[in-house]
Amino acid sequence: MCFALPQKITQIKGNQAKSEQGDTLDSSLVSVKKGDWILKQNSLIIGKLSTKQARNIFRLIKHLKYQAESK
Repeated sequence: MCFALPQKITQIKGNQAKSEQGDTLDSSLVSVKKGDWILKQNSLIIGKLSTKQARNIFRLIKHLKYQAESK
């Protein structure tokens, strides 16, 4: 199963983008700029997100992690 995670872009050089997590990502499929929130899968950027969407995904992940740890 693949899982796409949100990350924030910190640097762009050609078709390569760097994220806050230090990942180098291929931005050839989606046009991005510094400060954009993106969905990443492996080393590909597969979509852009609003800040609100990214926060909601992080809240959901945190909630699911909490529920899994409670069992």
